[in-house]
Amino acid sequence: MTHTSKNPATVVSDLLGVRSIARALDLTPGAVSKWKDSGLVPSKHHEDILTLAKDRKVKLTAEMLVYGDRS
Repeated sequence: MTHTSKNPATVVSDLLGVRSIARALDLTPGAVSKWKDSGLVPSKHHEDILTLAKDRKVKLTAEMLVYGDRS
């Protein structure tokens, strides 16, 4: 069985899309894309991203925002 790991920024962008996150947070897509450089989603955006995911019925947890996906 192969285990993969995705950092939090990749998980969020894969699930919600860079452009939709940028629109929801009033950021540029470039700013959201830069999160992938560090692999982290700035904590000041966590609540809004979780709300966006809930509104879109996307399974995203607070744990995934901090630790990514370690499946």
